[in-house]
Amino acid sequence: MSPEFRGARLALLRARTAASYRHVFEDAAQRIVEHEKNAVLRAARKYLGEREATNFDDWLIDFYRDFPEYIGRQMKRPAQGMAEAIQLLAADEVKAEPDKAEMDKFVGEYVSSFNLRYASSSKGQLQALVREAADAGESPLPVVETRLEEWVLTRPGKVAFNETVQLSNAVAKIVFAGAGITKLVCMPSAPRAARSARRWTGRLSASRKTLFPPIRYCRVRGNRR
Repeated sequence: MSPEFRGARLALLRARTAASYRHVFEDAAQRIVEHEKNAVLRAARKYLGEREATNFDDWLIDFYRDFPEYIGRQMKRPAQGMAEAIQLLAADEVKAEPDKAEMDKFVGEYVSSFNLRYASSSKGQLQALVREAADAGESPLPVVETRLEEWVLTRPGKVAFNETVQLSNAVAKIVFAGAGITKLVCMPSAPRAARSARRWTGRLSASRKTLFPPIRYCRVRGNRR
């Protein structure tokens, strides 16, 4: 088996392993969205019905300041489980020894970052909806209710897809960088896109802050420092 073929096969195995965790991530995201919807809906009906919108904005700030802690409790276990599985595959791919302590630290950082990203996005969307409705002289309550329903229907699946692909690639990147790998070849993760898209070759940085593109899977090109 040629090194290139083996690398492509192992990269696909990592992608399939990440995909197998999507339902776990989606279940966690569903709990997050349902909890969020119920809390925001109660507050919206309380503050946007008869009172000034500023009261609702104050509530949003307080709620989303604390909400990341709840998000983290739901996401930590799925992220930890998938990261451990991907770490073992990536380590075997480059004949490296998995560093559990380093991975545990990274997963904690990753989940904390996701918690803040999610909460910030939610708060920003809701604040924008209220401002736009006020500028138009309309009640913001119906548009807030509609957005919450949209989140319940679509957000868990989006979170599951994006985070499993991105976290999988981030974990592999850490393993590869530790093994001295400097270059990767990446392809879109969607099969149809993969057939028509050009390959993307990137130089691997050891920085944890630089994650792979969220819709790609990557394989080792064979370069080491």
